[in-house]
Amino acid sequence: EEGKTQEVAPASLCCAIASEGGNDGGNDGGNARDGRSTLDAVREILAQRVELPVHLITNDLRLMRDLHLSSIAVGQLVVEAARSLNLPPPVAATEFATATVAEVAAALDELATAEHCSPAAASEATVSGVGEWFSFFEEVLIRRDMPEQRHAELHTDNHCDAHLSSVTLDQPSRESSRMGWQHVCQLQDQAVTNEIIALLNRSQTADGVLIMLPDTPDVRHAALVIEGVTAWRKRVAAAKGVAIPLVVVDDGFGGSGAIRSVACEFPRDRILLVRIARRREGDQAADCGWLGGIIARELMAADHDYHEVYFDDRGIRHVPRLRVAAYEPQASVELSAADVVLVTGGARGIGAECGLSLARGTDAIVVLVGRTASNDDDEVKRNLARFRNAGCNAHYVTADLADEEAVRRLVTDVRRKYGDVTAILHAAGVNRPALCEQLTVDDFVETVKPKVEGLKWLLTEIDGPSLKLLISFGSVIARTGMVGETHYALANTWLAQVTQQWQSGHPLCRCVTMEWSVWSGVGMGERLGTLESLRLQGITPIGTDDGVEMFEKLLQSDRFAAGVVAAGRFGEPRTLLFEKDELPLLRFLEDVKYHVPGVELVADSELTLFNDPYLAEHAYDGTPLLPAVVSFEAMAQVAAALAKEKSPAAIEFVDVLLERPVAVNGAGATTLRVCGVRENGDCFRFAIRDSNSRFHTDDFRARMVYHDETALDELLLRPRLVWSNVARTSTNGDVESPAEATSAAPLYADVLFHRGRFQRVAKYFGLSARKCHARVLAVAKEQWFASFMPHQLLLGDPAVRDAAIHAIQACIPHVTVLPVRIESLVVCPEVEDDHYEVFAVEQWDDGEKLCYDVEVVTSDGRLRERWTGLTLQRVGNVKSPSEMPSVVWGTHIQRRIEERVGALVQVQILNRQSATEMSQRQQLEEAVSFALGRPRQILHRPDGKPEICGSDEQISISHSDDMSMVVVSRGRIGCDVESVVARDPIVWEEMLGQEYSALVASVTRSTGEPIDVVATRIWCVIESVKKCGLLGSLSITFDEPHGDEWVLFHCGKFAIPTVFFASSSSSADGAGIGNVFAIAVDRRAPVTAVTGSSDREGADWSSADVTEIYEKSDEQTV
Repeated sequence: EEGKTQEVAPASLCCAIASEGGNDGGNDGGNARDGRSTLDAVREILAQRVELPVHLITNDLRLMRDLHLSSIAVGQLVVEAARSLNLPPPVAATEFATATVAEVAAALDELATAEHCSPAAASEATVSGVGEWFSFFEEVLIRRDMPEQRHAELHTDNHCDAHLSSVTLDQPSRESSRMGWQHVCQLQDQAVTNEIIALLNRSQTADGVLIMLPDTPDVRHAALVIEGVTAWRKRVAAAKGVAIPLVVVDDGFGGSGAIRSVACEFPRDRILLVRIARRREGDQAADCGWLGGIIARELMAADHDYHEVYFDDRGIRHVPRLRVAAYEPQASVELSAADVVLVTGGARGIGAECGLSLARGTDAIVVLVGRTASNDDDEVKRNLARFRNAGCNAHYVTADLADEEAVRRLVTDVRRKYGDVTAILHAAGVNRPALCEQLTVDDFVETVKPKVEGLKWLLTEIDGPSLKLLISFGSVIARTGMVGETHYALANTWLAQVTQQWQSGHPLCRCVTMEWSVWSGVGMGERLGTLESLRLQGITPIGTDDGVEMFEKLLQSDRFAAGVVAAGRFGEPRTLLFEKDELPLLRFLEDVKYHVPGVELVADSELTLFNDPYLAEHAYDGTPLLPAVVSFEAMAQVAAALAKEKSPAAIEFVDVLLERPVAVNGAGATTLRVCGVRENGDCFRFAIRDSNSRFHTDDFRARMVYHDETALDELLLRPRLVWSNVARTSTNGDVESPAEATSAAPLYADVLFHRGRFQRVAKYFGLSARKCHARVLAVAKEQWFASFMPHQLLLGDPAVRDAAIHAIQACIPHVTVLPVRIESLVVCPEVEDDHYEVFAVEQWDDGEKLCYDVEVVTSDGRLRERWTGLTLQRVGNVKSPSEMPSVVWGTHIQRRIEERVGALVQVQILNRQSATEMSQRQQLEEAVSFALGRPRQILHRPDGKPEICGSDEQISISHSDDMSMVVVSRGRIGCDVESVVARDPIVWEEMLGQEYSALVASVTRSTGEPIDVVATRIWCVIESVKKCGLLGSLSITFDEPHGDEWVLFHCGKFAIPTVFFASSSSSADGAGIGNVFAIAVDRRAPVTAVTGSSDREGADWSSADVTEIYEKSDEQTV
């Protein structure tokens, strides 16, 4: 059929093969059917669903159009029918929506007869990857010397036998029962073949059949393949279980695809294909001895049922392998109104789709060629209309490419009407699948003529210099073989040879042979049952849009004239192995489940507390969790296996989604599965799954990009927003840290769940609710995995990366946050130091999630990592202030004020215990400078109120014992901090006065707190509002508390949130009960961040959520 390329054999052929050679596999659905046919079962299920009598469910009814079923209902019915027949559910049940009743039954019949149809086998064959992919492959010849021979002794009998190996096989001697070698060849090769047979009979190789193919491709000689295979099968049947090898020598016939198809039909029998560039020159005895020696040695060395070798014209041994094609786009061939494009088989199928793509957007004249008259076929008429609707100057002519005279007339007529043909898209072909033993020479002729001879005749008739583009459509079957496709494989092998020969003689003509895998939706392989059987074997059909996209890409390359395979997953063909090197020895490549070198890798690794001791140190609520940073390492290791030759200067993870944490059973094991696909050379796509969900759920998704030095330089040119807004640098570019630092050690006791090696945040040089500057330590030679496992880490120390994330936790101390999304993470693995500076700035906060940008740099300012759009999810319960160390009191106060009041302030709490008077002033100015993101000096008015030099921001400062609180806001602000000291109630009454003492009593009744805590709260409230300029008698009210150490007071337009932090111990004299903090904020001040987004100084804080919080708070107060 024109334009259709058959890449699959019907499952009924697979069934026939399943019974060959003692194969007792396969599926017998007889018991499940209870004597019913598949069609009867489908009709009965449909009748029950639509509530009609069975006799009204005719074979030609379409499920969606005629029975008015939705696509999801159709999918459910097909699954039910498959289950009733003991078949695995179809992989793509949605594709049955437009099918007829008979088509559904036929599809299920094909599944039922396929050897691989059991649900267990289907599950084993289809290890899910990260998603569909489509790539280009090419067959290459790899030099491979003869391997060491086992159980063999070499000896010579005469000058001819010098090349033979006398082999002792792993079975008893059968000298008395040997039938000898049989051969099939042309008459002119009879003498040479007889000599080789004599040599093989004198060796101790097993008896077999030898086919000597001629040195030129001629379809008439296909009879040798038929005759040889028939003779071989007779010998196999007579041998009664004894292995009888088939040896084929091909020195130019081009029969590799055909022999590979034979091997697919007889997967349990031994077949050896010896391809030679040309026969050795010299005397016949030497020629025979060389070839006989090759056959004997290869039969002995073969370690699997199908074995293929190639010897070049120097006698050097090679093996064929499949390799990812190095796609190198060139300039496209431009088509104009002066061009005439001939599309054979272009009226339907993939020929029509690709022909339309080729012609779209050009003024070229497109001549579609088919055997069917356009008026007789609705599909042809529809496709012609599509060409014209796309603005193409398209015409349709009828011609049979299997008829030489018809081809001659075709070219003559096209030249007369439209001009010389300048481009050919040859998609014509015929394929009628049949088992090799059922084929005749006429079957080969029928298949070869339109595909091979037709193209030759076209090229002969067309003026060579005028042709600037030749695209021929072949099939992956030419490379892998397929059951029932011996003749079709031969035709496609020869097609690629013809295209290559034309390219050699016409270097100015762009030539491409596209060897397609099966398409879905169009082409001769689109039958529902065929596609389903392929999917169950792990073969991914090419969608129409994907196929057209691949076609367009190949038009831009000129290096594939000899044939390039265009395919998605197509299983692991035993007849043509992938070129595979040893995978690198890395932790997360423990158990490879699926591997297409250079394209896809799916690898499992078993996570246990013994194999991965770091898990015990990364447990949340007692459950060990796989750190997200270790997932990054796992992906990097899979990428390294897919792109071994690459050594990137930087690795960027993009669009990272952390859907759910991977929990590890402390007493058992959890299997981690990393699925990776390489896209466009330096781009990768990943999904991580685990055995807890039986690998049905993505825990982690991401894309990865390799960057070379040039790309890294461009990355470094991006504005370093985080650093410039947080860090200070010296004149030589080194990071300058403030004189005072706060130890992060208390966080690991109360706020962070990380233990052991993950406790890398050493100190904070700056910390607020919206940004931080921390120092993270690096530890050399930390052992992350069990001693017997590989220890190499491609991204460096994971604990440093984890610390860069959890250092932010101090900005949100009252609730645990976990990463859920990352827009971009750039890692420079070669940039190393003994410690790193981490700078983080919040970009937004919607109440549930927060987003930060983070940079990790060395002490001399080199970028180690850059995180953009790190989104953190709030999880767990809100912590009480009593659970927090003093290092995060300021961030907690700032967060809770924003949440409760809607006021945006900056709060810094400083430790003054060891500071001199001069260093105290420096501390305050550094705190203000950090809060504002720029250096600032603090001055004082004559009345003592502090001011920020050169800024409109308001500042308030309070001191108490060994701590200071600094608060900055755009509106009027006042703050106070006091230690809670036990005092006699009478003393408190005298200090506060009668009015405020009554307020103390009311608050005490509401909170249940000791009077000393409540009285200190009221004192701090009074002090705070006075710092805002309110004098005289103050009317102070409070809101009902929530029992979390926070009490909100009001005084006019000011809200005064207060919080009590209990001390871990108190002194003998009653001091040190704790500390009360109060901040009076003007609720009518602009909702503007003191230091907002890191992209500009003093930017507006544009979160609508915070504005809403502010407005609600104001309404509640009123």
